[in-house]
Amino acid sequence: MYQQTVQWSMRALLAVVAAACSTDDAGLVAGNPPAIPGAKMSGGRTRSSAAGFSGVGWSIAPVTEDATRQALAQAEAGRVGATDLTFVYYTPQHDPSRVLATLRGNQKKRRVIGMTSHDGLLTADGYHSSPEGVVGVLSLKVAGITTGIGGASFEEVAPRAEGEAARLAMRRAVADAGRAAGEKPSMVVVIPTLRSEEKALAAITEEVGPDVPVIGGTAAGPSKDIDLRRLREGLEWSIVVNDRVITAGAAVAVFYSARPFAWAYAGGFERSTTKSGVVTDAEPRMIRTIDNRPAIDVYDEWLGGALKEAMARGDNMLQWCALHPLTRNVEANGVVQTQTLHPHPNPDQKNEPGTILVGGNVAVGDRLNLGEGSWNILLNRFAQMPRQAKNDAGDIDPIAGLFFYCGGALDTIPRDHRANMSHLVSQSMGRELPWIGVFSWGEQGHVAGIGNLHGNEMASTLLFPAPAR
Repeated sequence: MYQQTVQWSMRALLAVVAAACSTDDAGLVAGNPPAIPGAKMSGGRTRSSAAGFSGVGWSIAPVTEDATRQALAQAEAGRVGATDLTFVYYTPQHDPSRVLATLRGNQKKRRVIGMTSHDGLLTADGYHSSPEGVVGVLSLKVAGITTGIGGASFEEVAPRAEGEAARLAMRRAVADAGRAAGEKPSMVVVIPTLRSEEKALAAITEEVGPDVPVIGGTAAGPSKDIDLRRLREGLEWSIVVNDRVITAGAAVAVFYSARPFAWAYAGGFERSTTKSGVVTDAEPRMIRTIDNRPAIDVYDEWLGGALKEAMARGDNMLQWCALHPLTRNVEANGVVQTQTLHPHPNPDQKNEPGTILVGGNVAVGDRLNLGEGSWNILLNRFAQMPRQAKNDAGDIDPIAGLFFYCGGALDTIPRDHRANMSHLVSQSMGRELPWIGVFSWGEQGHVAGIGNLHGNEMASTLLFPAPAR
């Protein structure tokens, strides 16, 4: 059975360390150590003390119940008693209702929140992907942190008011934490579904204020489910919250702590200074014209004609365009943040000729630039984000880490290089820290001075603080 769970020999580790320490953003290691024959089907890491526990586990067992049990056992090895919160991430091969039933078992009070991940998962011991899927778990119980979770579907709110589902999920999470509505949390983790992200962030920000960080990732699925303009029935992405499975809606986790969380949010591409234009006709996720010309023609010109050549060849345009994104600067209070948008030629060129679909909202008057970079740059820059988070937070001793990484960016990285992510992120996170990486279809993060933002081909990382000694 094919699997891509890579474990490292000491020689390979030393080679990667040397290359990583001597390279800049564009110069990742040239090779990748081979998988060890008989690689494990599951694994994990835990950290515990008198005041805190964290653990990560994963499994590529083909049967959902087996994979879930194995991942949970690895994540809670040596743990006595219930945990406060269980994050679960799984690929669409696994039925989310079966994942939940197995996780909760006889512990009906177990708090569970999670979502589907694109293609695989990342942990300290490798990149894990299989035709039968993968399940991963992050369990937490930390003294001094109070948590609550909530979820809501679009069916519970008015039509075309998708943000209200996130607001309802937020209020349920606050109630679950036993806190008053006006008490600001220290951190919010959000899981929206595709095309509702900006509305979800706006609603949550109205509830907690612009200074409370919101970190998250959009529930992902197989590439065949991506339609950046229209949503169809039978989609395979999902969100889980306690005993609920939600395919259109939002889930929220809130955290209250006297100790600071650490986070970082960024993209991996540079903004071209010469290839730029202004949106002159658009819907929120569709660009009709740039500089009063068909958007697809302008985008193709910026790429020297390569876009239409790739379309004529029948290339996978989602993957191809992931390496040629658009960027947009967001500015407020003297802060400038470059946000990335994943473009895609609109397949409905008969009715919408010359248009481009994008994975984030755009508006007339937005200035767009071509993004420039490579998968090497994406991998290296994203891997440095946990270190950036710790530096920005100052005094933090993390007990666990959570990493949201763009699924489109993942698709640009050759499979035989994906395990390099694990090693590089672990260097940045901390060698003994339990952490899990999930691959999303949109990334949400907080930028001080600007607020909470949604983008594509970006990454968010979150470090949970250990209790004070």
